[in-house]
Amino acid sequence: KIHVIPNGFDPADFDPSVSPPRDVFRITYVGTMAERYRPAAFFKAVAELRKEGTPLPLRLRFVGSTQGALEPILQAYGLQDMAEFIGHVPHRQATRYMQESNALLLVIPDVPNAKGILTGKLFEYLGAGRPVIALGPVDGDASAILKETGAGRMFGREEGTILLEHLHELLSGTSNQSRS
Repeated sequence: KIHVIPNGFDPADFDPSVSPPRDVFRITYVGTMAERYRPAAFFKAVAELRKEGTPLPLRLRFVGSTQGALEPILQAYGLQDMAEFIGHVPHRQATRYMQESNALLLVIPDVPNAKGILTGKLFEYLGAGRPVIALGPVDGDASAILKETGAGRMFGREEGTILLEHLHELLSGTSNQSRS
C-alpha cells in the first residue's frame, strides 16, 4: 500500500491579528537561496519599478540563508539600500515575518525536473495569506497550485515585463487600501 502525505500548513502557526504594513510595500522571501535559483528577473523588475516610481516605498526582506547569494544581485541592480537580511529564526518568527509582508517571493530552483518541485515554503506562504510572486516553471506543479488557490502567480525567468506589470498591480491595490 502507498499513502500520500501532502505538504500543508498548520493554521495555528499564523496569528490572525498580524497585518502587513500600510506605509511601505514589503516583499519577503523566507528560506535558502543559492545560485541555481536564478532570481535575477525579479530584481530586474523591482529595479525598473523603482525607477518608474511607486506609490509606496519598496522594501525587500530576506529571512534565512540568502545573503551570500543575493548581495551581488542586489548590488548589480542598485537595490541593496532597500534590502534587509535576517538570518535563521524560529518557525513562529518566520511565519510572523510572512504575515508582516504585503507579498511573498517564491523561487523554484532552476534545475532538471523543477516542474515537480513543491516546497514546504509554498504551503507556509498559502497559510500566511499574502500574494505570492513566484519564479519558476509556469507549467509546473507549484504554478498549478498558485492558480488553483488564487494565491499568486508564477512567472518564467524570461517574463520580466509581465512580472513588472504584476508588481504594479499589487502596489496599486495596496496603495488604494492604505487610503481607505
